[in-house]
Amino acid sequence: MITIFSYLVSPGSGKEGTLEHEGTAINDPGKLRDMLESVFEGADDECTTPIAFSSPNGDQSNDTRTELIGAIKSPTEASGRKLAERLQSVTTERSGLGLLFVMVDKLGDLHKIVVSRFPAEVGILADTSGTGLSVEFVERVFMKNALSYKAAVYTHKSLETGLWKGKVVDKQISSRTHRAASYWIKDFLLSDFEMTPQEGTRVLALTLRKAIELADSIEVKQELVSVAALVKAKDGKPVSIKKMIDSYDLSKEASTALLDVTRPPGVAEQVFIFSASEFALQNPFQSLELSNGGFLAGPTDKFSQIFEQEELEGSSERRFTTTGSVIDRKLRSMP
Repeated sequence: MITIFSYLVSPGSGKEGTLEHEGTAINDPGKLRDMLESVFEGADDECTTPIAFSSPNGDQSNDTRTELIGAIKSPTEASGRKLAERLQSVTTERSGLGLLFVMVDKLGDLHKIVVSRFPAEVGILADTSGTGLSVEFVERVFMKNALSYKAAVYTHKSLETGLWKGKVVDKQISSRTHRAASYWIKDFLLSDFEMTPQEGTRVLALTLRKAIELADSIEVKQELVSVAALVKAKDGKPVSIKKMIDSYDLSKEASTALLDVTRPPGVAEQVFIFSASEFALQNPFQSLELSNGGFLAGPTDKFSQIFEQEELEGSSERRFTTTGSVIDRKLRSMP
């Protein structure tokens, strides 16, 4: 049976202290428990971003992991409260009030724990009585589908050697407010994305290059080349291949061309911090081959600035122009 405890967590970043209120067990059958059980059971599918615990002290220890294991071994209000107090200590006024749920169960030989935070919103409660309607303003409405809903799930057979990796859902990590969301992964869970910025950026760069090489049409090639030129604006921000497809509104053909060469396919959903410098190292040059036998080549991030182009009226041909001084001349293979 799933053990569920709930805690009201106020903003307490930079402060010391315990929770203002005791937690409560959600034991009674009803709509609330049914909904929370569905959150627990669906967490493996809903949480799609892989993370891994870090070792801040460099000694293969992690305080959040220790507290999660404590809650699994002894699922009580007191063990779950340690997690709630940790979350409170890193919750800012901007993140606001929230309800933390700590849910634990054992599925065969697998230990499973889910922690989820429902943010507080304001709402209106409507109630009908006979033929009348009454409405009431409510300040504390805790909603799962709000923008700042967060959850994390961990499963493993061994509590001693396992539970070093998990998965999260955080609806802010790819938004413009991702800095406000970092407290959940980095500060509360003491974790980071499983894929490093260098690894993730390298996968993206090489996948884009291969997709461009294998694309059947020049239109698809151009779409993907445009992504390579625009993606530098994502420097320092969390991205994934699938989220990038959505943010640049790629056509079905271009999306398919990119996903078809992503290996393994699951990598397309992994979130990482984009590194513009690493991307430039992997794809430093862009080149065009023209129907007249000519080639144009230049740095990927400056190509459109170096070569101006105009479409010729009544023709599929284009005119390219550039201006510069000759500083060297070589016979060389194309980059």
